[in-house]
Amino acid sequence: MPRSSKRLIFSTDLDGTMIGHEKSEVELETFTKLWETSLRPSGGILVFNTGRSLKAYNEMQNMSKFLGNPDWLICGNGCEIYRIIDGKPVLNDTWDAFISERYSKAVLEKGMNKFDEVVVANLSIDDKHRHAITLQKLDQDPVQVKKRLERKFPNARFHLKEACTWLSGAHLLEAYPANATKSSALEFVTEMIQSEQEFHTDFQVIWAGDAYNDRSLCDSDYKGIIVGNAETALKKECDRSKHYFASQHTAAGVIEGLQHFGYVDSSFPYDALKVVALTAVGVLSYFVLRKLRHLGGELLKTKKN
Repeated sequence: MPRSSKRLIFSTDLDGTMIGHEKSEVELETFTKLWETSLRPSGGILVFNTGRSLKAYNEMQNMSKFLGNPDWLICGNGCEIYRIIDGKPVLNDTWDAFISERYSKAVLEKGMNKFDEVVVANLSIDDKHRHAITLQKLDQDPVQVKKRLERKFPNARFHLKEACTWLSGAHLLEAYPANATKSSALEFVTEMIQSEQEFHTDFQVIWAGDAYNDRSLCDSDYKGIIVGNAETALKKECDRSKHYFASQHTAAGVIEGLQHFGYVDSSFPYDALKVVALTAVGVLSYFVLRKLRHLGGELLKTKKN
């Protein structure tokens, strides 16, 4: 496919999409180099669209030296929008006021916390709008709790995660402002970017994801990249006419998708990944050989003695 002439707004999830559960940093490093050397210089705009809170995102940035820096940051599954200015996130007050108009986390906490059975301290203290409680189906059915809260708080959206492994099988019930989703937040960011253009600029918006919290993006008009390790629940919601199903996992799948949509040369993903991988193998082999030589020397000394 020929290189696309449209400027790219690229929105990507992080956990499971850019960063693998086995810390596959080789592919992430390749993507970041590609973005900084090719896509950003050609006018590309990078948006990280994550379910993490701002604090959790900053922790990820500090842990991963290859993650790179976005132009915009969407946190809390669409609850918070930040513009990155001089390397620092600046909250967008317009979006914040919009989703707060008929939603109060403080009021929601009072109504939700009486149902909290497991009580994980400070579960959502770092989130500006999102609030969560934990349930184990001891005294009440989590599904019924969700329905009761939905009736009481019509301006909130509730999501029940059943049998969370990191909560020893407990359920997690999360609440968000009803009008905040990854899709609505990305649409707002896109409108902000386009409104700042002095002349008409032809943008193409592409998103990448792996989990069901990316579900809202499936209904948008934007093209999408579904990485190879994506959840089955997300794949079922996608449309193959506008969503590309990558064969490779995490950041390698993202690069594969950008190649499909014409933003990366056809040979780049494979050649670049091969170079990085072979370099890593070469370095590892060097140290293994040094270790073997050292052990061989030690054995010779032992025999002589």
